[in-house]
Amino acid sequence: MRSTRVRAGAVAIASIAALLAGCGGSSGGSDDQSSTNSAQGGMKGKRIVLLAGSNTNPWAGHFNKVFTAAVEEAGGTVDAQLTLDSAEQVQLLNQAISTRPDLIATELLDTSAMVASLKKAAKAGVPVVVFDGPPDPAVLDDVMTVSSNDTQLGEIAAQNLVEGMKSAGITSGGYVVLSGSLSMILTNNRLDGFHAYMKDHPEYKELEIADTGWDPEKANQQATQLFAKYGDKLNAVYGMADYLALPSIQAAEQAGRTPNKDVVVVGGNCFKAGIDAIKAGTYYATGTQDPGTLADRTAQYVSEFFSDEKPPQHTTVDWDRVTQDTVDQFAEQCSHA
Repeated sequence: MRSTRVRAGAVAIASIAALLAGCGGSSGGSDDQSSTNSAQGGMKGKRIVLLAGSNTNPWAGHFNKVFTAAVEEAGGTVDAQLTLDSAEQVQLLNQAISTRPDLIATELLDTSAMVASLKKAAKAGVPVVVFDGPPDPAVLDDVMTVSSNDTQLGEIAAQNLVEGMKSAGITSGGYVVLSGSLSMILTNNRLDGFHAYMKDHPEYKELEIADTGWDPEKANQQATQLFAKYGDKLNAVYGMADYLALPSIQAAEQAGRTPNKDVVVVGGNCFKAGIDAIKAGTYYATGTQDPGTLADRTAQYVSEFFSDEKPPQHTTVDWDRVTQDTVDQFAEQCSHA
């Protein structure tokens, strides 16, 4: 069961027609390219460049698998250009633009670093769909977006953290955040939502934000170091993805702590391991934002684009809390990665 709700965001000033002509926030697009795109119908025969995270990242790996399968089923082809290195991603985007694909779908590892290349794509008349996190505001009118509601995800995590500590009888204490890459707008949007909620709970103090770069091995090392550094002052951990949060449970137990008793761990980007840990009673709660749902929605958006259905330029995907009370409801949705 998927209770994910997708709502259309406000259409930006530039229209889809302008985007197809390569106008967006730039000039110099090809009228011939615009006419060709306007006449296209369906995904059949279209070449999509998928510029996304490496399959070594569990979230990215499942997104890439689901998105590719959906595009191929609809008759298109996917040219996957995958990396977790932001500098390499800039190079890959520039190379992709030069091959003139029918569309580029990308998750931005470094939003600022990609601005010039996204402007270049708009000028060349190459449509770009940015998925998951938003682009830099300077290029918002030059691209289409299928964005997660990251502020909401941060709020969900904070609500889970506070409820978890109160449920454990922890009336005051400190917490740490194992964040995704701080160079990404989506990471900072989650932090904004998280901190906005936590402002109403000054009894809980933030001790540190550790940038994991979305790397579970790094998160494991950081969690161990943080429990050694703060000791009993560390009462809770928020990991932005289940695979960043779950290492904290092991680190806590190694430090002599008892999950959901004297330390609370919450996460996001739900995975099967997170669902299993919630059911086992060692992991308090998470949020949905699973890669399969977002991949399906992104592929659907691309299909609508090529079918001339004129989807809104910017759309947002909302998410849900996953707790002991709702874990069975979201188990299937969250168990594919």
